[in-house]
Amino acid sequence: MDNKDKYRINEMNLQAYRLIFIPLEAILLVAGISVDGMPRFLFLFLMGMSLYTIWGLWFPIVRSRQRVVDYYKYQAFPNRVVELGVDLESYIHDRDARRKVNDELGITGNWRKTRRKVDFILPVLFTLSWLVLFIYTI
Repeated sequence: MDNKDKYRINEMNLQAYRLIFIPLEAILLVAGISVDGMPRFLFLFLMGMSLYTIWGLWFPIVRSRQRVVDYYKYQAFPNRVVELGVDLESYIHDRDARRKVNDELGITGNWRKTRRKVDFILPVLFTLSWLVLFIYTI
């Protein structure tokens, strides 16, 4: 499998993760609204599960998958990432290695507009919705 295929597969995985987490959060939020008037522990359980899903699963999984997608995408550049001495694991987990590659390729950041909206602002909005709902139920 060449890097273009790896890029396509990982991009599809990234989209699939988004397609899993966004509806899941919407369903959990609706469930949280629906349990109004029921025992508070049920609401707190749903809220806790949702916030864990957002910040413990969604954000870290999607963020690391973005880096995998970028790694294979940047393999198409004339200065390949591997030629800079940075492997996939280093690119994902090592901020300095990622910065080295991005500087060499002239990339100012990995948070493009769509990524900012879908992968950061949306989780923040779900979190704020839960906080407002929590304040309302108090």
